[in-house]
Amino acid sequence: MTELHPDSRSTPPKKRQIGGTDVAIERARWHEHGRHVLLSFESVVAALKAFLSEPHTTVEKRFVRIRDYDKDVRAAVAWVVRESDSGRGSLLQRSGPWPAAISHVFGALLDAYQHCIDAALGEARPHVADSVLRDLHWRLIRAAADRVKWERYAGGPGHGELWTWAGAACRHAMTAEAAADSDGNVPASFWMSSPGREYIRAVTHFSVGYDVIAPDLLSATERLVEMSLATITLQPGLPQGASCYLPHGLDSPPRRIIGFPDVEAGAWFLHTASARAALVTLSSELGAARGSSGESGDHQSTSPVRRALRHLMRQWSDVAPARRSRRHSVEGELHAVKGFESLERLLAGGQADELAGWSFRDVSRTGVGAWVAPDEGSQVSVGDLVGIRPSEGRIWHLGVIRRTWREADSGVQIGLRTLSRAPVLGRIDNGSVASAVLVCDPVVKGEPVRLVVPRGLIHPGASLFFISERSVLKLKPLRQGITAEDFELWSCQVL
Repeated sequence: MTELHPDSRSTPPKKRQIGGTDVAIERARWHEHGRHVLLSFESVVAALKAFLSEPHTTVEKRFVRIRDYDKDVRAAVAWVVRESDSGRGSLLQRSGPWPAAISHVFGALLDAYQHCIDAALGEARPHVADSVLRDLHWRLIRAAADRVKWERYAGGPGHGELWTWAGAACRHAMTAEAAADSDGNVPASFWMSSPGREYIRAVTHFSVGYDVIAPDLLSATERLVEMSLATITLQPGLPQGASCYLPHGLDSPPRRIIGFPDVEAGAWFLHTASARAALVTLSSELGAARGSSGESGDHQSTSPVRRALRHLMRQWSDVAPARRSRRHSVEGELHAVKGFESLERLLAGGQADELAGWSFRDVSRTGVGAWVAPDEGSQVSVGDLVGIRPSEGRIWHLGVIRRTWREADSGVQIGLRTLSRAPVLGRIDNGSVASAVLVCDPVVKGEPVRLVVPRGLIHPGASLFFISERSVLKLKPLRQGITAEDFELWSCQVL
C-alpha cells in the first residue's frame, strides 16, 4: 500500500535556534513534506484505479484496502488544514494545487466504494457479510460528504454520480434498518445513525457556500458546521425554514432555495433554522465577552470565527435569499486585467498584461457573469480584484471575483461583483505614506466613498487625506468591506 507519509499527523521539525540558515532549512523541509503528501494523493488515486481492476479479489479484501487508504487520506488532509491554519503556508489558497487535489482524492475514494457496492450487489451476488455492506454504504456517504465540501471550495468540477450514489446508499441503509414505513416516512432516529448523519452532512456542505468563503475562514466554518449538525434535519415536503432542497428525492442533486421555487412531490428539504438560532446565540455571547474583556471591536469583528458566523447566518437565513437584480444573457469577448498593481498602471494610462480567454455569460445591475476558456481558468480565484471591459468598449469596470466553478469540458464560470463602472485613480496620505488608490465613487464632501487600497494602508481611527489636483480633503474610515491578498475595500466619509 502507498504511504501518504511516514507520520502524516506530525508537523515538520521545529528549528532549534533562530538564524537565517536554520529558518531556510526548516522551510525547505516543510515544503518537501508538503510535496510528498501532494504526490501521495496522486499515488492513492492511481493505486485505487489499479487494484480495483485486479481479478479474483474479494469484495471484503478490496474494502479493507480502500478503508486503509481512506484513513491515511484523512490524516494527510488534517495535516494540510493544520499547517494552513498555523500560518506556515497558504496551502488552501484556491490558486494552489491542494483544494483540487483533495477534492480529487475524495472522489477516487467515492468511486472505489461504489465499485465494491456494485460488485456486492451485482449479478454474481457474492456472499458479503451484512456488516461489511452496511460499512460500505456509510463510508461511501461519508466520502461523498467530504467530496461535496472540497469540490465546492475548489470551485469544481462536480462529481457526476455523487448524489445518485449517496442517495442510493442512504436508501439502502434505510431498508437495512427498516427505517422507512410503507408511506416512505423516515423516523428521526435514522438521521442519528451513521449513514443518516453523513447524508445530512453532505447536503449541509452544499448549503454552506464554501465556494465563496475566504481561505482563512475554512477551518472556522467547518468547526461551526460540525457543531451545528445535531440540530439540522432533512424532511420531505416542508419548505418553510429550509435553506436548500433535493427536488426529486434523496438521490437528486440539491438546490439552493432562491425566492419561492416550484416544488414537486417527493422533494426533501434541509432545515437549518435551529442551527442558525444557535449561531445567533453564540454570536451574541461572543459580543458580550468582547465587551467584558475590553477587546477592540475591530479585532473581534474581523476574526475568522466572527466572520464565519456571519457567513453561516446569511446562508441559513430564515428568509429565503432572492437575487438583487435580474440577469440578462449576453455574448461577446471581454478584456480582463487582474491585481491591484496592474489596475493601477492601467488607470494611470499605462499598459498591463491582460488575461486570455474571457467572454460574457450574463450581466446584471450588480455584477457580471463570464466564461473563461478551460486552459485559462487557473488564472483567477475567488477574492481576486479584476478589471474588465467589452472588446468594443473603452471604459474599464472594476470588480471582485465572488465565485468560480469549473465545468469538466466547457471551461470556468466566473461570478464577478461590480465595485465600480468607472473607477479612477486617486491618492491618499495616512500621515506616514502616500499611496495610489482606486476610487469607486465620486468624491463629494459630506458623502461616503469606497476606496480599493493596498493592504494595511488604512486603520480605524486613522487620519486620512484624499489628494487631488484641485484640493485636499480629509477622510474618516467607516468600515472595511473586503480583505484580500493584495487589497482592501474601505468605505470612508468625506469630511
